[in-house]
Amino acid sequence: MKSRRILSLLLIFAMLLSLPVLAADDVTRNESDAALDLIGRILEREKLDGLLEIIETYSLYDYPGDDEILKEAIVEFFSRHPELFEEFANEIFATQDGYSHFMEPSTYESSYVLTDSFVGIGIELDALQDGVVVAVIPNSPAEEAGMKAGDILISADGVEFEDSYYKAIQDKLRGEEGTEVTVGVLRGEEKLEFTMTRRKVELSNISFTDMGDGVAYIRIAHFGDMPDTFFDFVNTYSDLGDEGFTSVIFDVRDNGGGSLDTLLNILNYTFWEADVPMFSMRFRDEEPETYYSLGAGWEPENIVVLTNANTASAAEMFAGALGYMAGAWIVGESEYTYGKGVGQNHFELYDESVAVITSFEVLVGEDISYNGEGIPSDIVAPPDTIAAADALDPLRTWLEMQVGARGDNVYALEQRLSLLGLTDSRLNGVLDANEFDAINRFRRAHGLKVRDYVDFDTMEALNEAAAGVEVEVLHDAALDTALELCGVE
Repeated sequence: MKSRRILSLLLIFAMLLSLPVLAADDVTRNESDAALDLIGRILEREKLDGLLEIIETYSLYDYPGDDEILKEAIVEFFSRHPELFEEFANEIFATQDGYSHFMEPSTYESSYVLTDSFVGIGIELDALQDGVVVAVIPNSPAEEAGMKAGDILISADGVEFEDSYYKAIQDKLRGEEGTEVTVGVLRGEEKLEFTMTRRKVELSNISFTDMGDGVAYIRIAHFGDMPDTFFDFVNTYSDLGDEGFTSVIFDVRDNGGGSLDTLLNILNYTFWEADVPMFSMRFRDEEPETYYSLGAGWEPENIVVLTNANTASAAEMFAGALGYMAGAWIVGESEYTYGKGVGQNHFELYDESVAVITSFEVLVGEDISYNGEGIPSDIVAPPDTIAAADALDPLRTWLEMQVGARGDNVYALEQRLSLLGLTDSRLNGVLDANEFDAINRFRRAHGLKVRDYVDFDTMEALNEAAAGVEVEVLHDAALDTALELCGVE
């Protein structure tokens, strides 16, 4: 009777989808959805039991049992309608949790791209929430166009997705390098459109910025597959202590997770003491298995981890391990991270399709469970807006500069040129000829003497003009809070 209860849904599914509405070769998704809706309306346990009892009691033929009937019906149905198998299989996996799923090879390949490069617009989608952008890859067409994590894709080239599932959305976004695509998104209640040109997108998961005053900023965009992301981290992080850095800010905002092996190795090169319990994994019917640090890192005076509501999975493990066991400050744009405290194993089948099943729970600190809740922030600092002039770096007006000059003061000058709309050049801390031409146009418009260098009077005038711009810009309050915790005023 147990097998009858377990397999009843599959049997009635096969019977109902065999109705004429799906008999045509060209089965559409709408027809499939209609059949699933029909199942939802009529599927009652007593009806199923009645059908099985009728077959067992009154059929002319021997009753082989539920298992054999099910196998024959399922094999026959999906031999005629293979395009429905992925969706049907995911109905089975949905009985486990929201993270377990089945993927055909093409869907899996596009869902778990963690290294190297690809041609596209540069976004990472949530395979379990149709159309939700998990992350925007740095220096990609999507980032340049202004797409953000949390955007929900609703159309491509004017064609609405209309409940399209993950693979269908991916197919619409793919295309040849150099071709354009216009993507419609829902951001909150606002509908936006972005036109982008597909190109090769390089995936770089680790980036570094010297924030000054001995503070290193390291962005971990994703815990990509071994060994690339791990080697990039080690090459970036390991020698910072010897180079005079005393504090580290790790940014895992909008990091949706990734490889557990990569996470474990990165943590081993972050913890400076050996045998510290970093996290545990609990499998069904087993005691938690704890992973201890190797102590291959160096000891900063201050560690801050930046998080937000899109910090998930392996990124939450990273934040939790450093927060609970290494004394790191957790500065979040939200009160809690995403709350995915379970992990999945991936099993490849004979045709390279993959079954992803939740196999373990993750515990951080002293066996603290955060699944469904998230890692709490020590300090909550959501982004806000400030006057654009207040966001500018200080400009040292007494330091003259010429074309080719480099450094922080040049960057501050570029900020003012950009704010005033005098140039659209990329801000890189290098004064180029186009920017110098813009400065001379500004001089002529304000009655200043044109020179072959940038003088005190010009920079004072640029400062004054920028201060008068009444525009608000987004302010990274979490990063500013992290810098304060590291002693930067």
